[in-house]
Formats: sequence, structure tokens, C-alpha cells
Amino acid sequence: MANPYEDSRSLATNKLWPVDASELDNPMWSALNGPHRELAVRLEDLIWYPPSIAPFVAVPHADILPDLESAYGHGLAAPAYFVGTCPKSVPENWQVASRSNILQLFPSGEIAETGEDAGVVLGENDRDAMQQLTQIAFPDFFRARTGELGLYLGIYEGPRLVAWPASASR
Repeated sequence: MANPYEDSRSLATNKLWPVDASELDNPMWSALNGPHRELAVRLEDLIWYPPSIAPFVAVPHADILPDLESAYGHGLAAPAYFVGTCPKSVPENWQVASRSNILQLFPSGEIAETGEDAGVVLGENDRDAMQQLTQIAFPDFFRARTGELGLYLGIYEGPRLVAWPASASR
């Protein structure tokens, strides 16, 4: 099978993303209605990734009372994580376990070229290593099909994957 990211290093180092910084205000909603639309499962104003891809769910704005029970019946797995916009309330048989803030950074100018040792394109053969690394800081976020979300670059120290930025921009 041909590598769909054959020229991925130049793609990753020269492209400014996101074009519209407001997409970061509700990143899961933007991704699930944009580049990951064909992967998304939708029930009215609630949208999510299949459980084999990621545990993330999204609403367009905080005033939505999501029908999580119906979504659960349509394949939403628990636990589910809202990243960005979180509903102000959830149905009474669901609970918000915690709320926290995230920072998302992106370059505002041209990205400098890097040398060949800056990283490697990660593929299907790297998925076990990717899952092991994410289990350290973000248990349960990386799933069997998460690698389908886009291009991932990684840095190895010897046989061990030590870093990979989450750059799912398919």
C-alpha cells in the first residue's frame, strides 16, 4: 500500500494550521464537522467519534442538553470526553467527573524547516508504541483506529517512542 503521506514532512513543516484560529474554541466540534466528518457519528446536536477511534464527543455550544442516553444506545461509549465546549448541564443519570482547561498552541508565522532527524512519520507499525506512550499521560485516549485521524510525526530514542505531537489534520 502506498504511503498517503509520502511528502508528509514538507506538509507538516510548511502548512499553517488551523487557518481559522476560532476552530480551536471548540476543536472536537470543528474536527468532527470538518476533516473527520466521514468518521463522525451524529445524533441531533451531539457528535462523536466511534469508540474504536477516540473517546471524544462534541456539542456546538454549551446551552445544548445532549441526549447522552440515546447516543449511548447509538454507540457512544462511556466515559466520553468533551474537549473545548462542554454542556452547562448533562442528563441527571450522567455526571461530569471533572472540568479543566486546555491550552492549544499553533504557530502564527512560517514554520522553520527542520533536519531529517526531527522525527519520522508514524504509521500502522507504530500504533502499539503510540498507545504505550499515550497511556502515560492520557490513558484511554489513543485507540486502535486513532491513527486514521491524520498525520503523526514521532521521535524515537533507540527503539522507544518518546514523543509525538497530536497532529490529526487529515
